[in-house]
Amino acid sequence: MRNEANKPALWKRLPSRLALYWKPTPIEPPQVDQDVTNLPPIERSAEVIRYSLLKVEYWISPNGRLREWLRFNLALALIIGIPALLIVPIVTLLLGSFVAWTDFMAAAAWNVLCIVASLIAAIALMTAALAVFRAFRGR
Repeated sequence: MRNEANKPALWKRLPSRLALYWKPTPIEPPQVDQDVTNLPPIERSAEVIRYSLLKVEYWISPNGRLREWLRFNLALALIIGIPALLIVPIVTLLLGSFVAWTDFMAAAAWNVLCIVASLIAAIALMTAALAVFRAFRGR
């Protein structure tokens, strides 16, 4: 089975669903257009650049493994990246709102605590003043 020989070593040992998507295809060596000398200068330049790029691609990965690896990683990046781009801003907004809400709740709790402490202090002062007034009146 030719496809098995092209799989990375990790996937040979650990068959997985991801290994099913690994299908490199060999490419043919690039050929120069036979009519390149009759083309206008701009098209001839484009043909030379096309041939050079295809030659580099063939030189790097004639059996298609590198191309398949790039395709696989691009697909994986899109599968991870698109949800991240859609979900992360929403989660950030929700967490920011939660932080503001908890900040408001903490301020409200602090205000209630200050009011209760002020009432207790006022009652204590009034009780002390009343005790002092009764002490002076009783003399």
